[in-house]
Amino acid sequence: MDKIIEKYLAKFDELNMLVSFRFKNTSKDDKKRTETIVDDLLSFLILAYLDGTEAVSKMLKSDIQPITSEMIEAIYQKIDGKDFSVVQQSS
Repeated sequence: MDKIIEKYLAKFDELNMLVSFRFKNTSKDDKKRTETIVDDLLSFLILAYLDGTEAVSKMLKSDIQPITSEMIEAIYQKIDGKDFSVVQQSS
């Protein structure tokens, strides 16, 4: 279990570094910068879901396949009335 936690902490570190890098080195156009960072965050969410499914499969010693519809539902869940589709449309 400690290795799994370390793996997720490493992902958060990578996410922090990626967002910082993208913010500093992407176009100075705020709209383009926002779109790039949102795309990166969406990719990280998808990877986290896949990694989580793989970790659960190992823990349960079973072959669990990701359910794409549930992944999409989780990623596009509204938080404070916003989701990724709202962010992309308003940026």
